[in-house]
Formats: sequence, C-alpha cells, structure tokens
Amino acid sequence: EEDDDVDISTPTVSIIGEPEELPRVVGSAHAVDEATLEREEHDDIHRVLRSVPGVYVRGEDGYGLRPNIGLRGADPNRSSKVTLMEDGILFGPAPYAAPAAYYFPMTTRLVGVEVFKGPAAVRFGPNTIGGAINLKTREIPRELQTGIDVAAGTWAYGKLHGYAGKSWKRFGFLFEGARVRTGGFKELDGGGDTGFRKNEFMLKARVHGDPGARVYQQFDVKFGLSTEVSNETYLGLTEEDFDDNPYRRYRATALDRMDWWRTQAQAGYFLAAGIVEVQSTLYRHDFSRAWTKFNGFAGADAPDPYTFFQNPSEGTNAIYLGLLRGELDSTGPEENLLIGTNQRDFVSQGWQNTVRISPRTRYVDQVIEVGARLHYDRVARNEDNDQYAMFSGTPSLVGGTQTVVTQNRGEALVGSFHVADEIRFLDRFTVSPGARVEVIRTEYLDRLAGPDEEDRVTSVDTVFLPGVGVHVQATPWLGVLGGVHSGFSPKAPGRGDSVEAERSINYEAGLRASYEGFRAEGIGFANDYSNLVSNCTFSQGCDVSEVGSQFSGGEVLIAGAESLAGYRVDLDGPGWLDTTATYTYTWTRFGTTFSSSSPFLGEVERGDEVPYVPKHVASLQFAGGMRRWGTHAQLNFNGQMRDVPGQGAIAASERIDRFVTLDLGGNVFVTRRAQLYLNLGNATRAGYAVSRR
Repeated sequence: EEDDDVDISTPTVSIIGEPEELPRVVGSAHAVDEATLEREEHDDIHRVLRSVPGVYVRGEDGYGLRPNIGLRGADPNRSSKVTLMEDGILFGPAPYAAPAAYYFPMTTRLVGVEVFKGPAAVRFGPNTIGGAINLKTREIPRELQTGIDVAAGTWAYGKLHGYAGKSWKRFGFLFEGARVRTGGFKELDGGGDTGFRKNEFMLKARVHGDPGARVYQQFDVKFGLSTEVSNETYLGLTEEDFDDNPYRRYRATALDRMDWWRTQAQAGYFLAAGIVEVQSTLYRHDFSRAWTKFNGFAGADAPDPYTFFQNPSEGTNAIYLGLLRGELDSTGPEENLLIGTNQRDFVSQGWQNTVRISPRTRYVDQVIEVGARLHYDRVARNEDNDQYAMFSGTPSLVGGTQTVVTQNRGEALVGSFHVADEIRFLDRFTVSPGARVEVIRTEYLDRLAGPDEEDRVTSVDTVFLPGVGVHVQATPWLGVLGGVHSGFSPKAPGRGDSVEAERSINYEAGLRASYEGFRAEGIGFANDYSNLVSNCTFSQGCDVSEVGSQFSGGEVLIAGAESLAGYRVDLDGPGWLDTTATYTYTWTRFGTTFSSSSPFLGEVERGDEVPYVPKHVASLQFAGGMRRWGTHAQLNFNGQMRDVPGQGAIAASERIDRFVTLDLGGNVFVTRRAQLYLNLGNATRAGYAVSRR
C-alpha cells in the first residue's frame, strides 16, 4: 500500500541536518530558524548574522545589498573568503574566477540560515578557511499553503512578498515573489533618489514516486529571476563632513547607479534506497551588472579618491572637494570628473553529485559521504570612463572623451571531490575525518593588451585538503569538540606564479552545553596562514587597472574565542521568553615584514594587526511573547578596527570607531492567520562609520 504521508526533503538543502542534532554537530555550527527570521523580518543579512559568534560583517550601503561577511578573521570584503550556498548550491556570480559576492539572495524570502565553521568546511569548498554559509529557501508544502507580507516604512520603504504552493499525489509546486524598495536614507546634495528597487521570483516543482516504496525517486526543478536598480556609490565623505552629517552624499555621485539582472536554473534528482541516498543537481546561473559611478578626476596630476580623502584640505585638494560637492565649476579638462560604467557578465554552472551511505550496527553508526562537482565559471569585464564637467552643481557630459579602461575575461574549470565519514560510537563518541581535492584550471585574457597569445595566462593547480573533527558527549548535557583542517582559498585567473593560493592550517577546540532550556558554547580557534591573500576591489581603494588582482600577505596568525549563552523558558500558559548573548574575541598578527602595492596592505611590519578585523564583537538578543503578541530586541556591539595594518594605539586617521546599534520590534496577531508587526531598525539612530576606504 502506498504511504503518501511520508515527508521527503532533499538532504543537501541543509548542512547541519535536524535541529535536535545541533548540540552534537562536529565543529562550530549555528542555525537561524524560520521562526526567528519571520519574527525579526530583516531585509539585511548583516543584521541576521550579527547574532552568530565568529562572524564579522561590515556594512556598506545600510541595506545589505552587497554584503561583506567574514568568518573567524577571514577578510570580509565582498564575502569573497566564505563558501556561499543556497540550498546547498554555490550561488556567487563566479565563485572561482571572481568570488566577490555582488549578488546575494533577498533575506526576506529565506526560511533558514546555517553557518558552519571548522573541519566540516572541507565538504563544500572552494573556500575552506573560514567556513560555509547555507541559505535555505522555502520547501514545496504538502498541503495548500499561501502567504503574503506587505510592509511600509520610513524613507519611502515598501515591501511586497508572497508565495503559494501545494502538493498532490505525485506532483508539487511553489511560486514565490518579493519586491523591496526604498528612497534611501542618504541625502544627496541638490536632491535625488539614493534608494533601490529589488525583485526576486522563484519557482519550484517536484515529481516523485511512492514515498513508501523500497526505492524512492524524486525529480526537482528550480527557476529564479532577480533584478536590482540601486542608486549607490563608493564615494564617501571627508571627516569634517561626516561629523556634520553622516548621511550626506556629494553631488558628484548624482549619476551613480547599479543595474543588474540574474537568472537561475537547476534540475535535481534524488534517490533513497535503504541506507543509500543519492543527490544529483545540474545548475546554471547568469548574472549581468552595470555600475555607473564616480571613478576619480581626469587631470593627470589630480589625486585619486582614496589618497584625496586622507588629506582633503591639503594644497589644491580644496578645489577638488568643491567639485565633489558641486560648489565649484570645472575650469578645464583637468578638473573634469571621471564617471564610468563597469559592465560585468558572469556565468556559473556545474553538476554536483553526492552519495550518502548510513550503515548502522549495535555500537557504531556511520554517515559516509562521497561527492563530486564539475564546475565552470567566468567573468567578462568591460569598463569605460567619460569626462563630466561640474557646472552649476550638475555633472555634464563632455562629448568625445570616452576611454576604455578595462576589457578582460577570466574563467575557471574545476573538478572537486570530497569524502567524509561521520562515525559515532556508543552514541557518545563521534569522529569525522574528511578530505577534499580540487583540480582548478584558470585562464585569463586581457583584450586591451592585444590579440597575441602571450596575453593569455593559463594555469592548473591541484590541492589536497584534509581535516578531522571529534565530538565527545561527556555527560548528557556537556559535549567536548575539537578539530583541525586545511584551509584554502583559490587564486584568481591571470595571477600565474606571481601569487600563491591562500593556505592555512585551522584548529578549534571547545565545549558545548545544553540542559533543559539552557544552552552555552565556548570555542577557541586558531588559523595559521602560510600565505594570506588580499583580493583587490575598487571599494578597497584599488586603482581601476588593479581590480580583480590579488596580493600576497605572507604568514599571518589569527586566533580567538567565540562564545554563546542562552536560556529559553516557557511560562505558564502560552507565554515564553528567550535570551541569547554572544561574544567573539579575535587576535591577529602578521608574521613577516613586507611592502605591498595593495592599498589594503601597504607597508607591513611583523607583529602588525590585520585591518578590518575587530577584536571585540558582541550581541544580546531578547524575544518573548504570549498567545496574541510578541516582542524582540537585539543590541549589537562592534569594536574598533584598523583601516591599515599597524600596532599599538590606532591613530584617529586610521581608526574605524566602535559602535552600538539597537533593533526593536513587536507583533500582534489580529487573527489566527494574520498579524501586524512593527520594526525599528537602528532605534537609537546611531550614525557610525563602517570603512575608511
């Protein structure tokens, strides 16, 4: 007889597995569940991840459009050192050829966020130094399920999010769409929109066999379409102007605008037969973006923006500041603004396969996983500059001045293989050895240098990445964990032998406790880099010609401790309270003295601290409620950071000051199926700097 009540869910959707298994996971693992995401209703992934220890986030636009996420001291710039996945599949525009995450799924449609650090990172790749983040999207429901979320707020904010799904005997589907827009909170000199409009649509469909059959089979497809238009800029403010009004934007950025679209197509096959599960997924993602933005000044002797902002009142810099503000008119070509469009087209496609075997005996349980992924991605960069004269506070195009700045292409073809074995003895001792092999072929072609074959740089690298984790359930409520694994981050196409890939040996050890409503965790970690690599981006202050380049930072040691303590209590009746506190301490040191042309590294002395890694990060969350209402609050602290490597007290000109933010919210159920909610993001209206780039 057919059993249609068996619930089948694709295993690769979740890294961690079932929530009740979290206390026994080998390695540091944290999950933000659907209930928390729906309660807080964040649109910015930065705000979600601030509650996870060992995670560093650096804001940029205030809305999380292009997140900067780092794990355990890894460079957070554009999240390029983190393995980013959606439902177990890499979602970056080009994870190997150009790992900067200019695309990120909309937070409002996520139903779970999983963060995994430690030895288990070798299962995923390509980045195994910090760890992995997996974003979970809504599953196809068994019964008819619909939902709609409509919100409005300050700064012309609006959100419309809806979904509908249903399953029949052998078929199911889900359609989901979301739109978020805002007029922006920044104040453009002379007026103008500084907000964005972002849309995402997703369609899932499934056909499956009898869930009660000895061999179960399932076919899935997933399609997505995303678009964004955002009036965003890289240009910041002088210290004086920031102190006067941190929300100000200079008139020179009036034309700055990002415009992109992305398509997603996946087809998956799942088979379950006894102790064997097989998952196979074909995927292709296309992403195209055009960012028109202020790039600098046309004059040969004019300062570049990064240097200018370090000394805005020095010499003739006052003239250029007047041009940026729109207070002065250009008097000649040397005072024209350079405003260009950075057009990039990305492809990411592949075939990912995983086989899991789960043999069980009286004393030993195992989960053996063998995986292989054939992956290809590429980026094509085309960038130009036009000259604009500032006239009466308006940038005006100067005809015949367009120049092509960048025209290149990078691609990567990768074969990845991994094996992992989670062995549990007597339901108390767990050992999880694993290894990963990556065979990476990259190719880079600079089309501006000429059509000669010499302009094409090809390289092939093979890396072996072993790791092992251990977990001992010492008592029913206390677990001890530890592990060591090889960290790796691939080098960009075109680097040849001038730059080595980023490599490290990573260690962790700690305790995890869980007793009734109380939970606590303390884990120490150390990442010993044999070669730290800095990815050069325009947002870091790199020259346009250097964007996409990489620079070696030599030996670096990053160590620290991450901790969590929380307590949940169910009150008499339907009431409940849940409080969680997290804290991360990070210590960093360069092990060598060197000079780098990267503005992110510069002149480094042995013993210098790594920039943009705060020593102290903390968060305190509170949530509670009754049957008809709920409330929540989150207090976040981010310690001071360095803008450039250094030691001792941080000079004011090189310091990003500490800051505190407070988010508040509440909801009231007006019916069993409908609620009203109110959120106050940054309730104290704190104005703070996130970068000196």
